[in-house]
Amino acid sequence: AKDVAEAASKTVDAAVAAVTCVMIVEFANEKGTVQKVEFKTKKIGFSFALGGSGCCGPVGPAKVVVTRVEKASPAEALGVQPKWSIKAVNGVHVTGFPSAEK
Repeated sequence: AKDVAEAASKTVDAAVAAVTCVMIVEFANEKGTVQKVEFKTKKIGFSFALGGSGCCGPVGPAKVVVTRVEKASPAEALGVQPKWSIKAVNGVHVTGFPSAEK
């Protein structure tokens, strides 16, 4: 039931974003805490790249990680931090760099 509710929530997020021209990005901080941030302009103010688990960590899917947050940008104003991973954009799960660029 929890998975169904989560899927419905993501669908609603995507629909709202499409209608309101808002981009909803779901981030996870380094501790794994997830938060949604709503960008209301095309200029978001952060850069991202693929982040890995390093040479000695467990192997898994590559994460898309915030590498830089611009000063005086919407991202900075909304509290986005470097090293946060991007989990979803407008309800669509981000599984690697190509899906993050969309």
